[in-house]
Formats: sequence, structure tokens, C-alpha cells
Amino acid sequence: MIDPVKFWSKLAPKYAKTPIKNQAAYQAKLDITQSFFTPQTRLLEVGCGTGTTALYHAPHVAAVLATDISPAMLDIARDKQSATGIDNVRFEELNLDVDPIAETDFDVAMAHSILHLVHDLPGALGKLHDALNTGGILVTSTVCIGDWNPLFRPLIGIMKLIGKAPHVSLLTEKSLTAEITNAGFEIIPQDRVAGGDAVFIVARKI
Repeated sequence: MIDPVKFWSKLAPKYAKTPIKNQAAYQAKLDITQSFFTPQTRLLEVGCGTGTTALYHAPHVAAVLATDISPAMLDIARDKQSATGIDNVRFEELNLDVDPIAETDFDVAMAHSILHLVHDLPGALGKLHDALNTGGILVTSTVCIGDWNPLFRPLIGIMKLIGKAPHVSLLTEKSLTAEITNAGFEIIPQDRVAGGDAVFIVARKI
């Protein structure tokens, strides 16, 4: 079994240099997320990678806790933070499958490109639910490989066997939304983000 910490830490330098595939879709997701902010918002991000999204949102909220499984990713994120002078973001190591989210009272939580990588999706969503205030917002962009061409699935298995891919769940949009609602959220209807390569969902804690 691939060690996810080693996998993502090895990938960190290349990941940091890889441009965003669809800037328009990314910007649309940023704009939608910011529509839920106030100057008092406490923002949580799990799977923050090298910190780009957390640092983009930081000037629009009171505080950000951005977490990732990879120390190498976080080192790059902190270097970016130092270059910007932004001082209301904390980057901390967290394995969503293993570690508790120690803090609560967040108003918005982001989980981008992470929910299909966890082993225990109900457990991960439960932690995010507990970390949010009642009425708090969960924003997630998730790859739903289960909706892709079935011929692609064996390739994922081969890549995992040769160490080129970590654990990946074959989620579908239907199964993902069911898991989110089962965890105590209600989906907020919205138009699909044009050109996005992942399912973008906004949900409210009930």
C-alpha cells in the first residue's frame, strides 16, 4: 500500500509548478465560495496542497486554518505565505483519515480534490460537519471517477499497483451527494461550473 504522506511529499515540487488546468472554472469556484464570506468568517481547508486557494481567500476572511497530509506541500505553502505577507493563515499537518480536526466554530470549510482520496468518506465528512457551526458551509470539488468511462477503471488499479497513484475511491456524483446529505448537510442548488473536471458542491450544515 502506498504511503500517502510520502506519495504527496514526493510530488510536491512538481505539483507546485503545475498550472491550473482551467482557470475560468477555478475562478468561478473561488467566486462562489467568497459569496459565503463575511469579514468575520473563520475558514477551514482540508487538503490545501501548496496553499494557493487558502492564500487567495485570506484577505476576505478573519482567519484561515489550512491543512494537508504532506509536510512538503505545507513547506511550499508557508514559503508562498512569507512572500505575500499574509498573516491570518495557519498551515498545519492533518491526515483526514486519521487525525481529528481539533478546532471547531468554523463558518466555511473547503475540501477540494480530497474526498475521493480518503479511505473513510463518512468519517471525513463527519469531522467536517463537527468542525462547522450550525448553518456553516461546506464547499467541495471532487473527482467522481465512478462516472467516467468504465474502461478507465483498470488503469487506476494498475497505477496504484506500480506506485503511480494513491488510494482513489470510485465515487459517482450520486454517491457523493448521498454521503454528504447522510453526514448532516443539505445541498445548496446551483448551476454547474462550466468546464470543471470535478463535481463542485456547496452544502449547508443542518
